[in-house]
Amino acid sequence: MSTQFQQEVIGFDLGHAHTTLASVMVAAHQPKVLEITKRKVQTTALKRRPNTKHGSQNSYTILFGDRVFNHVPPEEELHLAFKAKPSNNPLYMKNMAEFFSAVLEDIRASGQVQDWANVSIIVGCPSHWEEEDRKRYQSLLATPAFPQPQVISESRAALLNAIAPAEVAITQDDLRDSVLIVDVGSSTVDLTLIHGLQGEEPLCDFGAEIGGAFFDEEIYRCSVERYPDPDHLRLMLQLNRNLEPKLIYKCRKAKEKYFESPEDWEASHVPGFAEEISVGRYFEPIVSGETMAHILQKPTKSGQPWIETFEGQLRKAQQEANAKGYPVKVVVLTGGAARMGFVTESIRRVFPEQTTKLIQDSEPETSVAKGLAIWGRGDILVRSFEATIDELFQSHIPALLREKQPHLLSLLIPSLVEKVINDFVIPEMLAWKAGRYSTLQELKTVISTRATEWLASPAGQQFRIDVANRWWNESVRKEFQALVDPVCKAHDVPVGSLDIRVPFQLDRLHYEELEVPIPLGPMLRIIGYVIFWAIVWVLPLGGPILAAFITMFFKEEIDHFIDENMEKLSLPGFLRKTVSDDKIYQVGVQNGQQMAKQMEQKMSQDENFGDSLHASLIAQLSDDIDRAIRKIAVRLYSGK
Repeated sequence: MSTQFQQEVIGFDLGHAHTTLASVMVAAHQPKVLEITKRKVQTTALKRRPNTKHGSQNSYTILFGDRVFNHVPPEEELHLAFKAKPSNNPLYMKNMAEFFSAVLEDIRASGQVQDWANVSIIVGCPSHWEEEDRKRYQSLLATPAFPQPQVISESRAALLNAIAPAEVAITQDDLRDSVLIVDVGSSTVDLTLIHGLQGEEPLCDFGAEIGGAFFDEEIYRCSVERYPDPDHLRLMLQLNRNLEPKLIYKCRKAKEKYFESPEDWEASHVPGFAEEISVGRYFEPIVSGETMAHILQKPTKSGQPWIETFEGQLRKAQQEANAKGYPVKVVVLTGGAARMGFVTESIRRVFPEQTTKLIQDSEPETSVAKGLAIWGRGDILVRSFEATIDELFQSHIPALLREKQPHLLSLLIPSLVEKVINDFVIPEMLAWKAGRYSTLQELKTVISTRATEWLASPAGQQFRIDVANRWWNESVRKEFQALVDPVCKAHDVPVGSLDIRVPFQLDRLHYEELEVPIPLGPMLRIIGYVIFWAIVWVLPLGGPILAAFITMFFKEEIDHFIDENMEKLSLPGFLRKTVSDDKIYQVGVQNGQQMAKQMEQKMSQDENFGDSLHASLIAQLSDDIDRAIRKIAVRLYSGK
């Protein structure tokens, strides 16, 4: 098995409140959630504990996740919610880099990932981050101890995770319209409109600062207000800079417990999250149905309550999608705070079930991490697939087309010559006989103009395309499939995905492609022969016998005479009428067959023409393969 199929991809979702990781083997399909210090979802928190035993002021131990709240003495440096757009703030840069490395080090120590030499890491970011932000973020998280990460949009990862399961009924028709990704995070609610799966850029991206942390802070504020001894609480907060972050953390945990079954806490507080702040003194989060109803009426930074603000953002997304001509057909709900029941209720008020599908992972906290891993797996497969097909186009496929090219000429040239003679030469010669044209020069000009215009017209191009597609299916397609099907099978692509049945199509053809030059000069000499025959016919000694004798023994002289002397000759009507219609058809067909053979032989030996035709065939087939690969890429990136 190739090296790329032995690779493992880690999706790293570093969020404002929570961090989750997932991994998938390229040879597998479904990602698995990794445990960070034995938990699937860890709090994005970092603490530096001084190493006093070593006697160094600069030495410290990094702690992260929920364990940082086990003990919070004031001398330890505690940081929460530090994920943000890249900046030059030294503390921000230090926190991000050390947290990222500490989490990966824990994964390595746990043995959940074995072969780090074959690991790819995909990190998510908000979709509104610019390319420069993503590059800075990638550089910030790069460390020699681990593979350099790639950075993609969290919204795209959420969509990939939503459509990866086989049972999810998202169709290609759904993706032709808008998909709305609603990420209810800790600090913000981010809404991203995506059209299809091809591009990275969203149709629209916006949000509001109404994430789950709004409820944490309001619960904390309510709990502080109800604390029996406010002066004592203020004193404890002043003495320990790390106490308030811990109390807010306790409020968050109580909130999460409440939303697991809110009906259980309509008349009582969620128990189990009290924190001793001094001997015998406890701070307890006040979380109940009454508290939550009160908080939902309070204004957010927008000036409106949470639900009104959230639904306003949803309607804005709806209006944006409709204005762009891609109405929302699917809403993907993600983010840890998506568990709040009124979130789905609000979505359904704006996007009814009758018109819009709503998809939510059973574990919304892990959906982005799994989607990042799915994207990474797909990226490896797509790049490997493209590279392998490209190798075939550098070697085996050109050789196959070159080998089959004479058969294309044997089909194309006789067909073209027959078409030109039957549709242009013979009809115009009949018109000449009827007296429409006075001279041979005039007749030849009309035929040349009409034939040339037809060759360049859509009808003429379609004629050549039809012959080329017939050649492809008769002579090339089966052997082409024998080359590409093993590549499809090796890359988890259904065999037959590159079965190109109609590689040449009019809407993708330029006039110069598949052009076969028909030498109209020699072809028009047929006209001269017919006219010369008409002249000889009326001579004494038996016209037909003399015409045949002269044509057989003095052909070169006749050719010269026709080319040099007959162009301006105007024959009277009685001479023209001596040429029967049958004779015109007979001469046209006989000379056409002979000319087709001569053209085929000449073009087969013409290296310039052969090279030009070969390049055109390769270009047309490459275009078709590129389009097919883009469709395959959608499947591979989505994990379907």
